[in-house]
Amino acid sequence: MVRIRNPRHENQQGGETLFAGLRDRPTYANVMATVAVFIALAFFSLALLARPLPVEAASCGTVVASDGFRAAAITTKRLSCSRGRSVLRRWLADHGRPIDGPRGWDCAYGSSGRWRCTRSGAVLAFTYYADEA
Repeated sequence: MVRIRNPRHENQQGGETLFAGLRDRPTYANVMATVAVFIALAFFSLALLARPLPVEAASCGTVVASDGFRAAAITTKRLSCSRGRSVLRRWLADHGRPIDGPRGWDCAYGSSGRWRCTRSGAVLAFTYYADEA
């Protein structure tokens, strides 16, 4: 680094003062401001990457129980079709007990006959009805 002599930094004998070089160095406040900007950029970047992506519902068909009841138009989100169908098969095999949906799931029954069950972010939706045939 080439140092240019500044007359303001010279003492009376013509040499530089002891603290003349400190003015060329960044101050603590400048360093901290730079660090804060980089930290803010890092958090902003992570926030963009960690944004939840939209989840499409998977259509999983129908599960039929031996006694004629079935769960049709099964859809799942954040849950595999095989796992969702397994939960419903077990529930139907128990004759739809408990009546408020599969065990361990928080279920709501809509006026259209559609059930929507959730557990730990997973969604399982289906239409439950008796086979009239």
